[in-house]
Amino acid sequence: MKKLKGAAGYAVEWLQTDQRSQGEPYIKPSSLAKGCMLYVAFELQGQPKPPFEARVGRILSVGTDSHRRLQRGLSRACLAQEVFFEIPEYRIHGFCDGILYIPPDKTVEESVAGFWVLEFKTVAASEFDKLKAAKVPKDEHILQAQIYLWGLTEYYGGAIPLNGAIIYYENRDTLDHLALEVYPDPEMMAGWLERIKRMLAGLAEDRLPEEDVLPPDHWAHTYCAYLDICEPGKRALEWQKGQPKQLPDKVMADMIAKRIVAKKSAEAMTGKKKNGPRSLLELAEDLNW
Repeated sequence: MKKLKGAAGYAVEWLQTDQRSQGEPYIKPSSLAKGCMLYVAFELQGQPKPPFEARVGRILSVGTDSHRRLQRGLSRACLAQEVFFEIPEYRIHGFCDGILYIPPDKTVEESVAGFWVLEFKTVAASEFDKLKAAKVPKDEHILQAQIYLWGLTEYYGGAIPLNGAIIYYENRDTLDHLALEVYPDPEMMAGWLERIKRMLAGLAEDRLPEEDVLPPDHWAHTYCAYLDICEPGKRALEWQKGQPKQLPDKVMADMIAKRIVAKKSAEAMTGKKKNGPRSLLELAEDLNW
């Protein structure tokens, strides 16, 4: 976009130009957060993706509705929502869900006052329980938060002094909430920016970053949209097939719970204490919970 005189001229020119059709494709923060440079390279090349299954589309729709509802609920606490940034050097642009402002007189902790990037995530109940127990965001969400913290600071020239990011999880099944903080990690971002530069340089020479991929045991290979054309992904799934099978955490938890309930029911029927898995109350007493 050419430079015009005056703020009004800039606004008029911007509104009269379709920005989405300008120039080469850019990297989306959510794509980079997947952690696979080969995936990002395929996306920049415009490789086609298969359409979503109907069920996946419905899940994504629930997440979109959740985002909108949470944004409405926090609208008066935000400096802005759907905040854009763009860094041409790394071909990254995107929108963060919002920038929360905490006034100094609204918190007892002085360090908390100020501006925070907001990122909303909707997760299934089993995933929510893991996050609540761990009190740490998912790795891909931490990376996405780091991208926003870096990108917004760069794009706005530090005009918005960001304390950090808040990842706000909503349980898709119960609508319970969990908010976790992420603080800027310049060293982490420096490593990712170096990887982006290598990937872009390779693409300019028609080379794909086939070595900069997720480890073979990563669950994301199964759900990758580019699996049909991704040789490292295919090799990873072949490797996974040869590994010992493990029961999913939820299945294991259900099995243990059923055994505990069956033991308790048997004791109630017979009036005698049975050998077997301890009840949750017994475990809690033994572990001083």
